[in-house]
Amino acid sequence: MPQGSRVFVNGQRVALKNDSIELPFGHYQIQLTHPGYYVQTLETDLQADEIKAVNAQLTPKTITGAVLRSAVLPGWGQHYQGKKVRGWFFTLATLAGGGASFYYWQRYKASKDEYEATRQSYLKAYSSATIEFYRDRMHEKYDQTNNWQTKTNLAIGLTAAVWVWNLLDTVLFPPQYEKKIGVKGTAQNGHFSVGLTVQW
Repeated sequence: MPQGSRVFVNGQRVALKNDSIELPFGHYQIQLTHPGYYVQTLETDLQADEIKAVNAQLTPKTITGAVLRSAVLPGWGQHYQGKKVRGWFFTLATLAGGGASFYYWQRYKASKDEYEATRQSYLKAYSSATIEFYRDRMHEKYDQTNNWQTKTNLAIGLTAAVWVWNLLDTVLFPPQYEKKIGVKGTAQNGHFSVGLTVQW
């Protein structure tokens, strides 16, 4: 069992004394938890004056598991790693970005249709006053369409950046208890080199 693991007996946290717990006889549900590991639940019965050894093997969570989850749903990998606040941030930021992207795209599409309709009216106009009116309106719709297109591209780009950042967060900034990234310096023949290692 990893050092610093927490032990819960029937839902109540208990402190270990020399890696042991004193309990009266009865039926118990024992839960073992540790950040970065799956929760282990054990059931046991104790008889009067009985000493029972419990062997528990906690299974560690992996960065690969976090990355795969965040690839499917941003923030899921952070929740898996126990980083709840960052998990909700990435989920909500992605939803907001996706919603903004769809809204701006809808406005861009409508503005583009209006521009095309104005352009057709401009091409069919005969009098100078009508031509001037539709020309000015066409330029106005053209600028509006470009504006909505810029906002659409920006929203999509920011949403994609959040998604990529969400993936990198699971790898580059894992919880301290599961630090898988190391920087190692070596000196040989008067030369010093630095290497970055990532353990998956």
